[in-house]
Amino acid sequence: MTNHHLSRTGLGSFGVVALLALVAAASSACNRSTPAASRAAPGAAAPTGAAAGAPAGQSAHCDTIATTSTCREYRPIAVEAAGQDSLRSLCGIGSGTFALGACPTDGLVGTCDSPEHIERYYSRGSSAFTAQTAQAGCAGGLSPGTFRAGP
Repeated sequence: MTNHHLSRTGLGSFGVVALLALVAAASSACNRSTPAASRAAPGAAAPTGAAAGAPAGQSAHCDTIATTSTCREYRPIAVEAAGQDSLRSLCGIGSGTFALGACPTDGLVGTCDSPEHIERYYSRGSSAFTAQTAQAGCAGGLSPGTFRAGP
């Protein structure tokens, strides 16, 4: 597998970002079975939702359209579990721009919906996709999902 193939499918450093976010989310989910009082430092409440860095129910995204022609959108549960600051740091590792809310729609050619996140593919940026190459990226990515062409 060449580096070009890695960037076309959203793997490489961006895949590492996703993997780390999943680990953080899984770790948080495991901790949910433990009462908050036993997880928190003595005298401190365990942070969740807005206190963990994002408003409850808020999605976020990591825009790497300029470098990989993709944008990864995190579901609200992932934002709450990992925290806005952690996702922002992970996004920066992949040279992306982190923001709350949905990915942009300008130049969107397809969407890959997986349980972990939503990967969006664009006809702009350094690795521009067509609907066909985006569908192949969705099927062969780190988290294969259901592909939907168009915006």
